[in-house]
This record gives sequence, C-alpha cells and structure tokens, in this order.
Amino acid sequence: MRQIKWMLIALVLLPFAALARAPVHDADVAVVGQLSTKQVGEAVTRALAGRRWIISNQKGDTLEATQMTRGLMAKIAVSWDTQHISIRYLDSQGLDYEEKDGQRTIHGNYNKWIANLERDLPVFMTRVAAGQ
Repeated sequence: MRQIKWMLIALVLLPFAALARAPVHDADVAVVGQLSTKQVGEAVTRALAGRRWIISNQKGDTLEATQMTRGLMAKIAVSWDTQHISIRYLDSQGLDYEEKDGQRTIHGNYNKWIANLERDLPVFMTRVAAGQ
C-alpha cells in the first residue's frame, strides 16, 4: 500500500519536473532541399507565424521574434542562409532565466517552443520548395 502511494505521488509530480528549469536550447536546423536564401526566409516566417511568434526587426537574413503566452514572454533571434537556420535566445520574462557559472537555464516551456519550431521548419521548407 505504501509503495502504491509513493508511485501515485511520483506520477502526479512528474509533469512538473519536466517543466523545471533546463539548459537553454539554441537550435541549428539544416535546410531541406535546394532553397534560395529568400525561400528559407519565407519558410522561417511561416513557421514562426504558425506558432504565433510575433516577428520584428527583420534585417536581411536575420529577425527577432517574440512569443507571449499566459503572461510568459520569450524573445529569440533567428538567422538563416542556404545551409542552416539558427535560433538563439535573446530575452524572456516569467521563464526563470538564469545564467550562473556560464550555464544558462530557463523554464522548460521555452525549450518546448523551440522544439516545436525545429519540427515545423523542415515542413515549411518542403512546402516552400513545392510552391505551396
């Protein structure tokens, strides 16, 4: 009985542990297919818009994007060329960002948002290449 009680408590707490602070994930995504820089940029903006990121400060092949959800805010820099797309953390509010001894940590939601973009970008590159 006692063992079952602890297993239930662990199952209840498991989702919260997944959202605890984790190392900040900066992403590099390989470009799919033979796309021009302009086409890669189009795929980037479509993927960001699809996940409700607000795009700002676009200059050439670099832009900033902001995600605001339930009082949380994250800002990233995205740059690209014909070989890869780079996503880098810039700023956040409410995500418990901390840099200590050269280690950057943040709330797990941030890394989920970046992982979603990593999954979406190849899909949008394929669509752009197909003219969709």
